[in-house]
Amino acid sequence: MTGEPDEARRSPSAPPITAAELLRTHRIRLGYSSQEAFAHEHGYSHRSYSDMENGGRISMGAMYALREHLQMSPEAKDQLFQLVTGAPPALKALEVDPVLDRITARWADVHVHTQLDPVILMDGGWNLRHFNRAWAEIVDDVPPHPDDHPLINPMRFLLFHPDAARMHPGEKWLVTGVTQFAQHYDLHPDNPYLQDMRRRIRESDLLEDIYTNRVCQELTDRGTDVILQADVDERTVMIHGEAWTILLTTMIPWHARHYGYQLMKLSLIGRGSAGSDTPTSVPSRQCSPTAGSSSVRHAAAVTHEPLDRPSPDRALTAGQLLRTYRHRAGLSQDAVLRFANLPVRTARTLRAWEADKAAPKPEYIPRLAAALNMSVWVQQYLEILVTKFDPPTLGVRGGPGVEARCARWARQHVADQASPTILTDGAWNVIHCNSAYRRLFHHVPEDPLSHPTVNWLRYLAFCPDARETLVDWYENWLIPGMADFGATLMRHAKAPHPEHGALLEEFKESPLLWDVYTQRARQGLEGSGTIFATQGDGDVRRIRIPARGDTTGARMEISVQITAGIPLHGKPFGYRLTSLTPCD
Repeated sequence: MTGEPDEARRSPSAPPITAAELLRTHRIRLGYSSQEAFAHEHGYSHRSYSDMENGGRISMGAMYALREHLQMSPEAKDQLFQLVTGAPPALKALEVDPVLDRITARWADVHVHTQLDPVILMDGGWNLRHFNRAWAEIVDDVPPHPDDHPLINPMRFLLFHPDAARMHPGEKWLVTGVTQFAQHYDLHPDNPYLQDMRRRIRESDLLEDIYTNRVCQELTDRGTDVILQADVDERTVMIHGEAWTILLTTMIPWHARHYGYQLMKLSLIGRGSAGSDTPTSVPSRQCSPTAGSSSVRHAAAVTHEPLDRPSPDRALTAGQLLRTYRHRAGLSQDAVLRFANLPVRTARTLRAWEADKAAPKPEYIPRLAAALNMSVWVQQYLEILVTKFDPPTLGVRGGPGVEARCARWARQHVADQASPTILTDGAWNVIHCNSAYRRLFHHVPEDPLSHPTVNWLRYLAFCPDARETLVDWYENWLIPGMADFGATLMRHAKAPHPEHGALLEEFKESPLLWDVYTQRARQGLEGSGTIFATQGDGDVRRIRIPARGDTTGARMEISVQITAGIPLHGKPFGYRLTSLTPCD
């Protein structure tokens, strides 16, 4: 047949391309004449790379690294993925803006790829967006899988992969995972990706029991505290057959906080045991034979007396929460309305709320919570179920328990950070800062209120040095800072904090600051919403610092990349991490 390409004239019995051939083709295309030269250039041992190119095992971590080192096209990357895992890449749970991806990549360069401990960054569907070499190394012995591998989706791995029982022993991992899924599913029950995960949970007797009983009970009793307690928590991880105690810490990237992104860091503390909560017998899962299903799982659910379930598909609803607390209080529906002092005429309205046929107005929730004796954390979860949004912040800082947890979190994400980094509370007071940050601002005169190691917003607004050190102080630093202040006041609108009120009064005394706040900052917030007040997460700005070793007062300009994140445990109090990473 004339005009056909050479491939079409080949024998139909020719063997299909292999992963090894794909590696070899791309290596030669890049100009590496030998395996040894390529291995040396990219940090592989000659033997390990030679084994892979000659048909040996390719781990998931090596596959991801090789795709980049060999400069593969998107099509070739997908082809190698399929050859290694046996299936094409799974669809991502979320489609995001390419601009967000670029900011996230810069953010991950600071907070993921430079870290020594295993770190991952997941999107709102728990798909892995970025991971570091340490994470790839601890999951290197997990067999390839197209959907449920820990280098693809750690949540699906935790819930559905048979190797999760080996890597994450004990009940805590599984209950936390199912609880987090339940919260996401409560907020997005129509999401097809979450619906598929819900279907797979339903196919497992163990997971369904945890979802419908244990998780429902935990959320009912503890509310949002169930999720927050996963941050700064000691757990056990099996790494290559050896038990390690790790400290689990979590951070939400500031720029992607509305997309459900979260960073998870596993800081190795020391060798430990497999965990006292590991069950002595492993219950049956009775899963259907879908990809990644397992016949066993490692944690037994604690069975509670089942609550009334108007919506069996969801772990908890607002109506179920209201009804449960009314029964616990021993109140009639009329009594609840009376004690809550709500402008509702008949108990028929409360019956509709309890049946999830209607929802109370958000402004009714604090009075309902007080009448039903709900904790602040349960009230917060009721806010989430009713509004589908994050609940209002609780204040600008937590109590002693939060402070202790915060200090431990800061040792992992502030003290150990190479970049100048601070952790501030909800009023911009600096709770923790590292030595690199102190060195960056060592030239600033001491000030008990407006020093950059004391209060970042006050430094921006009131310290004379800010105008000298922060290049384009007005446009690039002051306006975004004042917009952040305005967005914070919006979040605290129901209960303004005294520290915010005091700042507002001080801004009124300065014509310049008051003009920035009432004009430029408010215009930005009205036009672009709180997205305008992102503290420039991912931005590159310039600062002017004293030249090293100079005694004349001369200064040099350097560029810094701003990255910001929210400690999960400090989210109810407006805590925020900010790094200023030199990038010249």
